[in-house]
Amino acid sequence: MALEAEVAWHLHLTRTFATAFLDSMPAVRRAEIKSEELFSGEAPAYERLIAVLPIDDLSKEMFEENFAKPINKKDTIVDESAAGLVDEKGFGKFFLELEQNGHFGG
Repeated sequence: MALEAEVAWHLHLTRTFATAFLDSMPAVRRAEIKSEELFSGEAPAYERLIAVLPIDDLSKEMFEENFAKPINKKDTIVDESAAGLVDEKGFGKFFLELEQNGHFGG
């Protein structure tokens, strides 16, 4: 299997599992929050998060402190020596095929 197909498969599987899990949760127990929203430290992200967490001791200050500094920023962990190893168009083709059909090969 091509590297692009493997990456597309893992991403598709992860997204499919996450979506199925989220769909199985009652609406009052789920929230979709992008990492950018969390790292912004803005009140709407905090309020949506605290509304679904079964804890009552996460203050706005603790939230801001924990999410103010992303620890896995892509610009610090990207291995540029791997550039060109993955064909982005090929990846897109494989990923689209999985999204549309759920499998490779039509």
